[in-house]
Amino acid sequence: MIRTLTSRDKAKTKTVDYHYRPQFFAEVWKPGESSRVFPIACKGNHSDRQKAYGQLASAAVHADGVHIGAWNETPAPLFSTEISLGDPLTVHALHADGPGGWLHIPDGTPATDIGLPLENKNPTIDIVKPSKGKDPGSSEPGCQVRPDDYQWFQRALARVGAAGLTAFAGDGESTAALLTTRQGSDFFQGFAHVNLNTASLCGDRLQ
Repeated sequence: MIRTLTSRDKAKTKTVDYHYRPQFFAEVWKPGESSRVFPIACKGNHSDRQKAYGQLASAAVHADGVHIGAWNETPAPLFSTEISLGDPLTVHALHADGPGGWLHIPDGTPATDIGLPLENKNPTIDIVKPSKGKDPGSSEPGCQVRPDDYQWFQRALARVGAAGLTAFAGDGESTAALLTTRQGSDFFQGFAHVNLNTASLCGDRLQ
């Protein structure tokens, strides 16, 4: 499942003063196991591979704006799509490897918690770089999703993913109910483009 992340913020409050962020998240899992989240950064150009190489370097900076778990352990796929006027489309891809990205949710957490309302919060502002030898610990700009935030973060991914589907279907009210004010819920309130009765009838016919 792919989730978007944007730096736009409707609230007039200080949040994360850092505009380098991954464009997407991919959450993958096996039944009965913890899910794993991969930040994804994508760019494109109408030039050549030299341009693509620069874009991959830039994409690495964007993907590095969010660490899930410990510092510098989050894997991230990076893409630069080269759209040439005369040659075939070429996708350049890199994979920043790492053992992190796992959302270890405590055993016994009810599955229904995924549907709970989403609080207006951010994960920890600044990424904590641990001390090493004589070098003291420090912080870097960006966001770090720590273990205390895993359950909230997974809920945020699920609700935004569901909102993407309901928005595509034209159901504004359902979309608004899944988003917070900062995520733009008011934009979707008051309209729906799908005739739910007709959709229900069509569904009955297809079964």
